Amino acid sequence: MYRISRCKEKDMEEVAEVEAACFPEAPWDAGYLKKELKDNPFAVFLRLDDEEGIQAYLQYAVTFDSSTIYRLGVKPESRRKGYAKALLDEMEKSFKDYPERVSTSTLEVEEGNKAAIALYESRGYVLATRKKGYYGGKKDALYMVKGL
Repeated sequence: MYRISRCKEKDMEEVAEVEAACFPEAPWDAGYLKKELKDNPFAVFLRLDDEEGIQAYLQYAVTFDSSTIYRLGVKPESRRKGYAKALLDEMEKSFKDYPERVSTSTLEVEEGNKAAIALYESRGYVLATRKKGYYGGKKDALYMVKGL
């Protein structure tokens, strides 16, 4: 059983642990995550907990009629349990709370992250363009979009 809720500043230490496990080459630290939560009025962080604590999180923002996913991380030992899909569903449900109709959702994903690409495609995201050298000048990003 799991529960999804919005993150608070006190959660960012644990979110940073998930971040480090998911993105070991360039993780965002707790200080950056706290600053983003506090200073970015558009940032939303969702956490997914089970009985052992935070297993996954999602950071996104909504500006006007568009949503952008910044990070989606699931601890390696908790993958393939539907947690990422549950977070994406919760994000889309939240769109009804915004004054303007959210009509699109976008994201960038590293071209070699086949599992993430498959997840996003299964959720209706399609490739819009490729960003050459987006990740450290070495790896391309796939810019994906979903009409809502």
